Amino acid sequence: EAACFPEEKAATKQQIRDRLEHWADHFWLMFLDGKLISFIDGMATDSETLSDDMYADAGLHEKDGD
Repeated sequence: EAACFPEEKAATKQQIRDRLEHWADHFWLMFLDGKLISFIDGMATDSETLSDDMYADAGLHEKDGD
């Protein structure tokens, strides 16, 4: 996060923990020589648009969302 986003936009360690708690099955992890080098994560939702509050509140994840 810190390498990819400005500080004010990067997820905090707690936000990453919350995302893992709510949607761990929606993470793709990339390893190189056994070291995690990248990841992509995203919540599921039925909403057609993503809003800033969705990034701040992992609890808005809809497990069976479109």
